[in-house]
Amino acid sequence: MSKEFEKKIEELFLHKEKILSNESLESIIHNFLKEETVKETKIDVPQVSYSDIFKILPKFEFREAQVGGLNTKVKEQFRDFFSETLKNQTTLEAKVKYLESFTTFQETITATDEILSNLMILKVLENIIRQSSPGAGGFQMEALLASLFATGKQIRTNVQTKAVDIDIHGITHQVKLVDKTRSVRMSIRTILNYFKTNNELNFIIIEKENVEGIYIFKYVLEKADFDKKLKLMNKKLSSSLNKKILTAEDEIENYTIKKEDYKNGFIGAISIQKQVFDMYSEVLEKNVKSILVSTADLINNINRFYIKNDVNAADAGRTNAIFISKNLKK
Repeated sequence: MSKEFEKKIEELFLHKEKILSNESLESIIHNFLKEETVKETKIDVPQVSYSDIFKILPKFEFREAQVGGLNTKVKEQFRDFFSETLKNQTTLEAKVKYLESFTTFQETITATDEILSNLMILKVLENIIRQSSPGAGGFQMEALLASLFATGKQIRTNVQTKAVDIDIHGITHQVKLVDKTRSVRMSIRTILNYFKTNNELNFIIIEKENVEGIYIFKYVLEKADFDKKLKLMNKKLSSSLNKKILTAEDEIENYTIKKEDYKNGFIGAISIQKQVFDMYSEVLEKNVKSILVSTADLINNINRFYIKNDVNAADAGRTNAIFISKNLKK
């Protein structure tokens, strides 16, 4: 036993009242330090299930009452849990492609913080698709997309109609959430009002396929193209229905954007199938196991270094500590 270790034991166990004698203390230490009494530390590694993951993930709900931008604490709290990899994707296309590769296993992602960050986003997306009405779901989808960007925000574009768009990098987008089998419909009045000050209207169109995932498209409606189509609509209405020419002041019907109009703007698909969550549950289980095993090894190496004077255990212990530190950095 080293003199330094012996001194520490005396400092820890010798009370001022001298309840323990030096002889009895020496006997205790001697028995404790016998090689055969030093046992390996073992840790039982728990299994990580689909439900276990979502017990530890933060819960976020984008309610309709939060109009304005998730520009508040909720948005900032949500973003705090994003991985650096997601934050470093600067465009919508890049963020969607990254999440698509995650859900289709195109890239091997094993970092615990990155997996948890992505699963949190997928869980929010799943809740929007599964539980929301079309109107509320559209608003919540706007909030989710806006929050993916540090400067993203929801903005009210029409006080009367309560229309809300999102601003990404200074460009305003209309977000439309539709079933895969349906076309996008929008009030002609809203479009006419928008074109009073703009020459194009940017859309992010999100098709949902049952409850298994979404397909994301970008589409730009040019003012000149819309004017041409509106004239054709006027002619049809005038001739077949004997209605007057459409203007911004009329209470008029919706403008339809068909799949054939926006299909070339496809930017990616994000799956929320259960197999995605199951797959990453297995990865997280391995990560947890490796951290716990390294913790047990660290304890054993500390024991070997101080109790057995094993110099090699010091280097091994440092390696364990570095591994644990890196994997718990988030």
